[in-house]
Amino acid sequence: MTTFMLRLSAVRNASDLWDDQAEQLRGGHKRLTDANGSIDELGDRVGPKAGAYLATWLSEVTTLATAAQNRADGLDEFTVSTVQLDEQGAADLRASLPWANQDAVAKRLGDINPFPTDDPGPAPPTYPDVP
Repeated sequence: MTTFMLRLSAVRNASDLWDDQAEQLRGGHKRLTDANGSIDELGDRVGPKAGAYLATWLSEVTTLATAAQNRADGLDEFTVSTVQLDEQGAADLRASLPWANQDAVAKRLGDINPFPTDDPGPAPPTYPDVP
């Protein structure tokens, strides 16, 4: 059996990097779109070639920005799903234990909140035997 351990904060950091990359690409898209508005000023000889060049790059940048944003969104969904599955799995495990043990506490390893915010909400429960 193979064990794979991954901190959710690492996934969140990767998501942030992909989101930043998508934002930079959207900025490039805006600059290319702005340049596209000046093509008519280049004349009949250069304008069409410049237009084709910009159209190619606009398409490429759009594709890359969409892919980067989809990757960031996918990593966010993975993190949320992982947390929800862990909580549901712990509840299912407790439900299958004998009645006397159904108040068992699952130890959390690693990150408690993979999506930190300015408003942390209620404090997580403390587990005295968890380092």
